[in-house]
Order: sequence, then structure tokens, then C-alpha cells
Amino acid sequence: MTLIHRKFFKTGANLAFVTVCMLLVASASLNVMAHKGATGIVKTRMDAMADIGTQMKLLGAMMQGKTAFDSKTVGAAAEVIASHAAKMPELFPKGSTHKPSEALPAIWQDWDRFTKLAKDLEMSAGKLAKSSATAQSAADIRQDLVSIGATCKSCHETFRLAK
Repeated sequence: MTLIHRKFFKTGANLAFVTVCMLLVASASLNVMAHKGATGIVKTRMDAMADIGTQMKLLGAMMQGKTAFDSKTVGAAAEVIASHAAKMPELFPKGSTHKPSEALPAIWQDWDRFTKLAKDLEMSAGKLAKSSATAQSAADIRQDLVSIGATCKSCHETFRLAK
């Protein structure tokens, strides 16, 4: 392992971030297959979630040193995530659980928490978009990414059918 990798994996937060990124990437890969047969609002939201997964994969690759850090790419990815997060509540109208939806009824049973997590994701991604303008390295955006990953994980654990 390179010195950069050893330093990166030194803290628990970094390891947690990498774990969350890996779960999101794996999830995005599985979602491509799961989207088969999706229509209407279910397809729209599955496509939005897949796009968020794609952006997280891109950001995760930078954090892991697999791709070069580029603040403009970070900002653009963060804006995509924030945009999807802002629309998330309207992508989950009551009763839209038809297959192949992975949405659990818990979304509508705890709508306030679900919409709060969507707002948290929008705010965290917006913060990342702002901080990317002055970021010089992946280390400069690490905490914002950890926050985004934790919000995604929390929502998936509570409101999404387990894979």
C-alpha cells in the first residue's frame, strides 16, 4: 500500500466512508438489473437513485486515489446528488410500491423522517458543491462525503428492501 493509502485508511471515518462507497457502488450495479421492468414513477426514482450511485462511485474513486482529484468534477457530482435529493419526496407518492420497487411501506409510515433524510442529503451535497470550489485534494472534501454516505446508508437501512 502506498503512503497515501495508509494515511487514508488510518481513521475509522475514512474506513467507514470507503465501506459506504463500496456498498453504494455494489447497490448501483445491482440496481441496473433490478430496474428491468420498472415503469412510471418507480422507474424515474430508480433511475435517480442509480444516478446518485454513479456520482458516489465517481467521488469514491477520487477518495480512494483511483482517479485524480478534480474539484470541478466533485462540484458537478455534488450538484447532481443535491438536485435528485431535492426531488426525492415527489418521487415517492403514496402507493408507489409496485414491482420492481424496493421502497418499503416505512417511507409513508414515517414520512417526516424520510423527507428529513432527503433534505439532509440535499444540504450535505450542497455543502460539498460549495466546498469543492476551494478544495485542493480529496482530503478537503472527505468529511462532506462521509456525511453524504452516512445519510444514504441511514435511508437505505430504514426505507429500502434489503438485498
